[in-house]
Amino acid sequence: MKMLLATLEFPPDNGGVARYLGIVAKENADIIVMSPSSEHELEFGRGWFTWTPLLRRIPQLLRQTKADTLLISHVLPMGYPAIVARLLGYRVVILCHGLDILQPRNNWWKRLLVGCVLRVATRVIANSEATALTVRSYGIPEKKISVVHPPLSWDAATVRGSVQAVAQLPAMAEDKRVILFVNRFVARKGGDVAIAAMKIVKKYFPNVLLVCIGDGPERNAWQAAAHDVGVSENVSFLGRCTDEVVRQWLRAASVVIYPSKDIPGDPEGYGMGAADAGLFAKPVIASRIGGLPEAVIDNETGVLVAPNDAEALARAIIALCEDTERAKALGNAGKARADRWTHEAFRSAFFSAVEKS
Repeated sequence: MKMLLATLEFPPDNGGVARYLGIVAKENADIIVMSPSSEHELEFGRGWFTWTPLLRRIPQLLRQTKADTLLISHVLPMGYPAIVARLLGYRVVILCHGLDILQPRNNWWKRLLVGCVLRVATRVIANSEATALTVRSYGIPEKKISVVHPPLSWDAATVRGSVQAVAQLPAMAEDKRVILFVNRFVARKGGDVAIAAMKIVKKYFPNVLLVCIGDGPERNAWQAAAHDVGVSENVSFLGRCTDEVVRQWLRAASVVIYPSKDIPGDPEGYGMGAADAGLFAKPVIASRIGGLPEAVIDNETGVLVAPNDAEALARAIIALCEDTERAKALGNAGKARADRWTHEAFRSAFFSAVEKS
């Protein structure tokens, strides 16, 4: 089976979808990648119908490369050439991540188009059961849907092979109880909830340090919030960091948090960063929302709390900081789970799903 992967996000982009697809295509000569940064660059036009060049370019590349399967990561705008490819007899596999299929439901035309694309596809791969539920809401039969959880950001072998000496832990972490938040700085990710929780946690653990890694439009607002609630000295914004720096902070953390908010029309499809904590045997506190309960198993690899609730988040942080044995047990269970979900295991599950198309 030879495949053409058409996507708007791919390495060197650094988001979750880009990492996911980079791992899918890694060292696989049977996958040709068409992305803004690849050899086969995506071509867009101007005006209202910027996607029209794709109607010609994608079928053309399918013929040139002798691919028999089209993998589409962004149902819009890639859905248009996907329909053409299916009419030409190619297999079409749609990868769904959450927001990409939920947001179009707010627009009748986009909802109609997404439903059409999903129906003509030969296979739909959802990143979680929560996302699969949204796929089914378009009338897609269960037999056409496969659920494959995203891979971890790094393979266990990569983590074991990187420098892990105590001397590599960040100096800022010395004598601190580190609570780690690694995410995009957008409203849905709940950085403001984490900062509000610090006001409560600080009363019990004055040496608490919330380390925020990432960037985005909410950064200034969150920094202002930390000042307003009096926790500026307990919150550090590091901006975007290299993978090695992120791994150093994961080693230094006492708890990893993923406090996503419940915002209508803006779902949390899975939560790769929450699952990554398992590689470092760290317990996770996450919101009980979207696909997060599949990334974090409640009372097994972490603790789930109500979304938008700073007090509940604070109570969970305090409980794990006080009960270090429980925190260690949750972290170890997360590590056992992460060690099983290797990149090889992920690719095996992914391509088994593709072969069902």
